[in-house]
Amino acid sequence: MLVLGFFSTGISITILTAVLPAIAREFDVGKHTIAWVVTGPMLVYGILMPTFGKAADLYGRKRVYLWGWGISMALAGVAALSWSAGSLITLRFLGAAAGAATGPATMAIILAVFPPAERVKAMGWWSFAGAGAPVIGLVVGGPLVDLFGWRWIFAVQPPLAVPGLVLAWLVLRPDEPQERPQFDLAGSVLLGSAMGALLFGLNRWGADGVVTRPDVVVPLLLAPTLLALFVRVERRQPEPLLRLDYFRRRNVAIPVLIQGIGVIPYMGTFFLVPFLLQDVLDYDTTSTALALLPRPLSNSIMSAVAGYITVRVGERVSAVGGMAVMTAGLVVLSGVGASSTMTNVIVALVLTGIGLGVSLPGLLSSVANAVDERDFGSISAAQEMVFMVGNVLGMQGLQTIQAMRARVVGEVGGYHDTFLIGAALAGVATLLAFGVRSMHRPHHVPPMESPESPLVPEPVTARRDE
Repeated sequence: MLVLGFFSTGISITILTAVLPAIAREFDVGKHTIAWVVTGPMLVYGILMPTFGKAADLYGRKRVYLWGWGISMALAGVAALSWSAGSLITLRFLGAAAGAATGPATMAIILAVFPPAERVKAMGWWSFAGAGAPVIGLVVGGPLVDLFGWRWIFAVQPPLAVPGLVLAWLVLRPDEPQERPQFDLAGSVLLGSAMGALLFGLNRWGADGVVTRPDVVVPLLLAPTLLALFVRVERRQPEPLLRLDYFRRRNVAIPVLIQGIGVIPYMGTFFLVPFLLQDVLDYDTTSTALALLPRPLSNSIMSAVAGYITVRVGERVSAVGGMAVMTAGLVVLSGVGASSTMTNVIVALVLTGIGLGVSLPGLLSSVANAVDERDFGSISAAQEMVFMVGNVLGMQGLQTIQAMRARVVGEVGGYHDTFLIGAALAGVATLLAFGVRSMHRPHHVPPMESPESPLVPEPVTARRDE
């Protein structure tokens, strides 16, 4: 039930990406304009997640979750009535602003319910929902759009959300908001502005690959300046938006860095592989969809299984193994050329999906177990913010690199070099994963079977001093 809201806010992304050309034709706009229907919400998510994460900690996670999910679904229904490209983009922005509350609040509620040693299983199912949404979007959304048109992508969301909202309101235990909460408005504005400038600059850089344009240079220079001001303000705040001292802890800084680096090649291939399949291998749209589907499917399945694996082998092993498998998948993908078969492509994509699916739950739970429960919302939002920056950097950055390399070594060579760069990034994430500290779990007691010998995390002093 908790993950349903998070799931429903992301289910439309894949199918919406596929129907953007049809929407552009209906509203008579160019592809760069209509692309904001997808990229715009991603920017809003990255900007507002820290704010909503802290709001959930201060004012109540259930309250923030229900309001965010309800408003986002209502705005999705209104988006079905869009009369122009501008109205659709605006409604998508507003819906994303509300939907940004669901991810951090959901993760915070789940983390608070589960004991530390079992949180990795919960994060496996949470990751399953995030990875499974694109699968359902492709499988169900395609026939829906073919039969009724793209507006039904949005029209069906409110009636499907109502039962879940009612059930969540009845079942979820209300959490007590903090007395006299002091919201860090200055920190929220500075961090949101810094992330907005960074994501906008990356977005504009990816539009044509020209990094010297003012709308690229100015935001990318402004972002670190605003971030430095944010750090200065946070050090003086009695109730900061994000506790910066957490990032001096080994099991916070390293997992967050791995997530940010690992998602760059993962999302970069999400955008590049369809072009590789259609421009190099001459696949049609249906064949492209069939080749792409196994990756989110393998990711979602392994995310659910990974929690149980990690309990046995530890967070370090799952992180190292997952990132290593992703690296291998990207190396295989770099070898795809004009003579390659669909099997070559599917093997490469499945390996990358398995890699991220295996590593992510352990990384998420490692961070949760290294911070105070009262800060679950804000630290969850920080992880998602880093993840979103990696998304945009992967999609825009690798696309630009491919175009630049293609002009030098040809189209196929451009894909080859770009995927090898992605493999190198995944290799860096693999090496970093050796620094993750696994939670201590007694091997002689099966998990959750002996209340007399509870599973305990590693000593707090060891975790927080590193």
